Amino acid sequence: MDARLEITDERGSARVVTLGRDDVTLGRSPGNTLAYPNDARLSRYHLRFDCQSGAWRLTDLGSKNGTLLNGARLAAPAQLNPGDSIHAGQLAITFQTIRPAAAPPIYDEAEKPFRPDMTFAVRLDTILPPTGAPSSAFGHEADAARRMAALIDAGRELAGHRPLDDLFPLILELAAKAVGASRGMVLTRSDGNLVPRAAMGAGLKVSRAVTDQVLRDRTSMLVRDTGADQALAGSMTIVAQRVKSLMAAPLQTKDDVIGLVYVDSPGIVRDFTPEDLNLLTVMANIAAVRIEHARLVEIEQAERILTRDMEQAAEIQRSLLPAETPSLGNFEIAARTIPCRAVGGDYYDYASAPDGRFVFVVADASGKGVPASLLVSSMQARLLTLIEEGLPLGELAARLNRGLTAKCPGNRFVTVFIACLDPVTGEIEYTNAGHNPPLLVRASGDVEHLDTGGPVMGLIGVAPYSSARIRMEPGDLLLAFSDGVTEAVNTGYEEFSDERLARFALSARPHPASAIVQTLCTAVAQFAGQMPQSDDITALALRRTT
Repeated sequence: MDARLEITDERGSARVVTLGRDDVTLGRSPGNTLAYPNDARLSRYHLRFDCQSGAWRLTDLGSKNGTLLNGARLAAPAQLNPGDSIHAGQLAITFQTIRPAAAPPIYDEAEKPFRPDMTFAVRLDTILPPTGAPSSAFGHEADAARRMAALIDAGRELAGHRPLDDLFPLILELAAKAVGASRGMVLTRSDGNLVPRAAMGAGLKVSRAVTDQVLRDRTSMLVRDTGADQALAGSMTIVAQRVKSLMAAPLQTKDDVIGLVYVDSPGIVRDFTPEDLNLLTVMANIAAVRIEHARLVEIEQAERILTRDMEQAAEIQRSLLPAETPSLGNFEIAARTIPCRAVGGDYYDYASAPDGRFVFVVADASGKGVPASLLVSSMQARLLTLIEEGLPLGELAARLNRGLTAKCPGNRFVTVFIACLDPVTGEIEYTNAGHNPPLLVRASGDVEHLDTGGPVMGLIGVAPYSSARIRMEPGDLLLAFSDGVTEAVNTGYEEFSDERLARFALSARPHPASAIVQTLCTAVAQFAGQMPQSDDITALALRRTT
């Protein structure tokens, strides 16, 4: 079964990969078919796609962080169905089967050679001499003047600031008028296919033999009599449409062919000439340059709008974080988050419970960028409302999860650590919803992992959550963090790791909370070196002084 993968990375860049019959592996290592060395959440060899009896399967290769198939962790090889959603590391992958395309207006003929005495081909560089000297390519005297006027007219019309979609019908109109054609079509390449952008003439279809030669050889072609050319004489498309003479020219920029212009003449109206072909070739080149310019202008404009919107989104997200560091008596607290993009999916917050306890939270939404930031914003609003209700911590977590599951897309989830501190007694009640277990570093040097709670939020609405209690003594340090800390990689693809973080926490315990957070972020950045940050980084330090 022919299939493809639609893969979106953490920066939102998308690619489409067509699956053949060979196995396809994905992971950080360059040895994979699909290698993503900068994705720290991927294992070196993370997963495999393979085809068995015509059906595609997905297998997790024992990855550290697992593979999600339609929101559920993949435990055994599973057969894939069209539309299945896969998450691995920071990649969002959609599996799709490829069905034979409905007949576009381009069409199959037997592969026979064109008759050389009835078919003419020309390249752009043979029409316009590089020295700018006069050329006889457009005929002589009156004919040449008429064709030059058509070129000037095309240049003037295409020089204006028109939207890209408005250019295609204008290009076709100018080309048909210049060469005296009654029908025509402009087609451009999109995802490996030719897509009609403008058409003149009802039911027009274009011979695949023509499009293939124009695009493959980057040459314009003229067939003066289709009935005399064996490559086209047997074409039902040509015969049914009574095409007598046709021309096609590539839409050719400096580096690429982005499509073609096709015109034809049904019946005995007027045979096209080699001079007409030269004119169409130059006009197609002018049009291609204008199309490419318009496309780049639209991309640039879209990027400016996106940049502005992302800057505003980042400002809004920063405003959702605590504006001040609270005073907690014998405790000091500090936190910092560093998104890997303009906005991120990491989150921390402080709040006061009705019983007077101090609540602090660290969370991490799956994915990156805007989708993850919207998810944590939604979670924040629900969480603060539930805190105000004074619910037991386990019930609060369960209700937060139910609310997130009802609204969360099937391929998204959130890990959450919620803790309630009594600043007088030093007692902390906490629940951990699939988050990296915070470290409780005792003054004695012992290290405890706070992992009691339940599964990640947003996937299973009926999941139960439990809580646990610990007491912090003078000199103790609680360090909460997101996986962007421990899974940061250096240029040798070595992770910062839980072990390195534990050593850091032990050495940093005597220092102020603000210094611990700042030093940790600096240590992660220095460890990564030139390796780009691939995940949001969040750290929260709570330290009991006396």
